[in-house]
Amino acid sequence: CCTSHLGYHDRIGFVPYAEGIQVASQQSYDKLFASIHEKGNFYEWLQTALYCRTQSVAVRIMLATAFASPLINILQVLSFIVHLWGPTGTGKSVSLALAASVYGNPDHDQYVLNHNATLVAMERTAAFLYDLPYCLDELQLAKDKDTRDMIYLLTQGSGRSRGHKTGGTDPVLHWRNCILSTGESPIASVEAGSGTVNRVINIARPTNEDLIDNPSAVIQSLLHNYGHAGK
Repeated sequence: CCTSHLGYHDRIGFVPYAEGIQVASQQSYDKLFASIHEKGNFYEWLQTALYCRTQSVAVRIMLATAFASPLINILQVLSFIVHLWGPTGTGKSVSLALAASVYGNPDHDQYVLNHNATLVAMERTAAFLYDLPYCLDELQLAKDKDTRDMIYLLTQGSGRSRGHKTGGTDPVLHWRNCILSTGESPIASVEAGSGTVNRVINIARPTNEDLIDNPSAVIQSLLHNYGHAGK
């Protein structure tokens, strides 16, 4: 059996953990798919995760959001964005890595991607992940992108209808997941309107206080132990 996206499949199970099913992704998602696997020791990961949870509420929210993503489909609720923002060097990326490590390799350009992508690319990536969380680091790389359009796109759970070059229309893409994001500034403001604000949980870290003590040791542990908790 073959599928083009991860997550729930009727009578089959949850991909990539279901047996006997192959993922026929576009070549551009081969690295993302390959990043979702187990490495190291589950107990070591668990101890790191439990330690990080004692550090701050923000870290607990990020980790909880990773676990919440597969519930979006079951509960039939809207996708939402959790955005952790604040100064550089306060542990935002480590917090995102912790969340990503639930399912796979939390390194950059592995399971953790960045905001330097077009809306079309984001739409297709969200559709490939489907039920798994979409992890985006460094909002500042979005450059001139209208974040309102990005928020509406990712949280509505479906892409645009597009015409096909040979006639007709391409299938509309869908997804049901949580989006985890970090940056140096909020992703949405009150001035942007309630339509965007209500779809985003903005977690401010406006001071220079670290989210996690000894972040270097934490990230090294996560890079050697990950991917066990998703299954």
